[in-house]
Amino acid sequence: MTTTPEEFYIEIPHKTGKVITFEGQKVDVVSSRGSLRNEEVTSVGEPFSLYLTSTIAEVVLTEPTVIDEYTATIDSPVLPVAGNMLCLKEGRRFFQAVILTVTPVAGTVYEVSLDSPIDYAFSVEGGCSIASN
Repeated sequence: MTTTPEEFYIEIPHKTGKVITFEGQKVDVVSSRGSLRNEEVTSVGEPFSLYLTSTIAEVVLTEPTVIDEYTATIDSPVLPVAGNMLCLKEGRRFFQAVILTVTPVAGTVYEVSLDSPIDYAFSVEGGCSIASN
C-alpha cells in the first residue's frame, strides 16, 4: 500500500489489544504489554514515531498554535503536569509532545512548554488532550 503523507491516518482505540489502522486496513495490533507485531506498510514521506498514550483529559486550545513555537495555551479540567503528553489533532494532522513546564494563566487556563516545536498551525477547533504514556 502506497500513499502520500496527507492521506495517512492512524487510529488507536483505548482498549487492551489496541488496533492500528491505515486507510481502513488493519496494520498492527498492540498487545496489553505495549509491544507491536511488525507488519510492513509502505508510505511516501519521512518516518515518524507516535507515543502510545492513555488520555487523562480532553482540553481546548485557547488560541491557535504557531509553527515552530514550543508553547501552547490550553483550558484543562485537570492540572497538567510536567511529563504529561500534549496531543493535538486537526483533520489528518496529529502532533504529540512531552510537557516540560506548566504555567497557570487564569482559572483553568495554562501555558505549557513542550519538548518539541509545533509543526502545524492548529486552530482552536481541532481536538486536543493531555495524556500519560
